[in-house]
Amino acid sequence: TGESDDWMYSKRHIISMSPEVGPEYGGFWPPSSEIAGIDSRNFVRTSYVVLKAGMELKVEAVRQSLGEFLQRESRPPGLENLAGGMPDKLFRLRIDNLGLSPSSGQVLR
Repeated sequence: TGESDDWMYSKRHIISMSPEVGPEYGGFWPPSSEIAGIDSRNFVRTSYVVLKAGMELKVEAVRQSLGEFLQRESRPPGLENLAGGMPDKLFRLRIDNLGLSPSSGQVLR
């Protein structure tokens, strides 16, 4: 598993990691009965690595009237054809990644 990480760094200067997460007896494909446990045991460390790599989510949820929405946005296609008729309120969900910033490094091709 380390070979691909070594290649990524030596050829592309990209730091990567391939942690071994399953039980030794499970081979490459652990039994399906153990996947939930493997996921839960590795969630915290995977989240930490993702955060350090630049992932910082901002989630914004806004409920507004259809009139307020249409003052700022164009009418979504198919709105008139919704089952139950036109909604009087809309729910807008916006997800941004604030952790990433432009790179000043050389682009690798």
